[in-house]
Amino acid sequence: LLAQIHEGLTFVRGQRLLFPLFSCIAAAAFAGAGIQVLLPILVLRTLGMSATQLGVLLSAGALGGILGAITRSAWITHLGIGRTIVVTSIIGVAVLAAQPAAVHAPAAAAAIIAVSGIVSSYFLTIYNVTQMSLRQEICPPDMLGRMNAIFRFAVWGVMPLGSFVAGIIASWVGVEATMYIFTAASIAAGIAMGFTPAARIRGASAADVS
Repeated sequence: LLAQIHEGLTFVRGQRLLFPLFSCIAAAAFAGAGIQVLLPILVLRTLGMSATQLGVLLSAGALGGILGAITRSAWITHLGIGRTIVVTSIIGVAVLAAQPAAVHAPAAAAAIIAVSGIVSSYFLTIYNVTQMSLRQEICPPDMLGRMNAIFRFAVWGVMPLGSFVAGIIASWVGVEATMYIFTAASIAAGIAMGFTPAARIRGASAADVS
C-alpha cells in the first residue's frame, strides 16, 4: 500500500499539467470550506432565518448544478478546457461575495443568497467536471485510482482545516468579514490556475496546449 501511495504521489508531482493544478485546487478547497462552514451561521444567527429557510436556500443551488452540467460543452467549445477551468472557477467563487453582503439588505437577503448559490453552483459544476475530466484524460488507466485518491485526499484533507481556520478568524473579525477573506483567497487560487500549464489548453483535449 505504501509503495502504491508513493507511486501516486510521484506521478502527480511529475506531471507538468497535473501538479500545478493540484496545488491550486487544494488551495481553493481550503478557502471554499471556510465559506461553506460560515454560511449557516450567517443565515441562522446574523440574518435570523429558520432552519427550514436555510435548507431551502442550500437546496436551491442544485438548480445551477443541473444547468451547468447541461451547458458545459458549450463553454469548452468557446473557451477550451483551460480557460473554462479558470473562468468558471473564478466566477463561481466571486459571486459568493453577495452572500455576506446580503446582511446589508435584510429584506432581500433570502433571494440574494439563493440566486448567488444557484449561479455559483452553475459555474462550479462546470469547473469541477472539466478539471476532473482533464485529470482522467491525461492519466494512464493503471494510475487512475491512485491519482484520484491523491487529489481527493488533498482536497478533502484540507477542508476540515479550512473550516477550523475560518471559525477562528470569524471569532476575531466576525462572520461577514471572514467570508469576504475566504472568498478572496479562493478567487486568488482561481487566478493562480490561470498561470498553470493546464490553462493553456485551448481546445477540447489535453493535447491542444498553446
